[in-house]
Amino acid sequence: MARFYAKFIKKIKSSLNDNIKVNKLTKYQIDRIIKIISQNYFVDLELVKVIQRDIKQLMSIGCYCGFCHNAGLPLCSQRTHTNAKTYHKVRNVSINQQS
Repeated sequence: MARFYAKFIKKIKSSLNDNIKVNKLTKYQIDRIIKIISQNYFVDLELVKVIQRDIKQLMSIGCYCGFCHNAGLPLCSQRTHTNAKTYHKVRNVSINQQS
């Protein structure tokens, strides 16, 4: 995996000058960086679609992670006793008030 990232970084560096700052990049250089990244990784809507597809697959096979996603519970055995954010999310119960 490290070799892949090394080759990827080398490809980006070869298209740029080493001493240039980000705010000094030309439109062409920015477009090249975006093109290189989009060829090797999922970005924007593609990334969202892949993540949603993976979550739906977890739910459809009935695994524990899929159940937690569906119920809105914390994943990967996160501790909820002292972690206030996930703890309150788990304890949040909606009550229907009748007028």
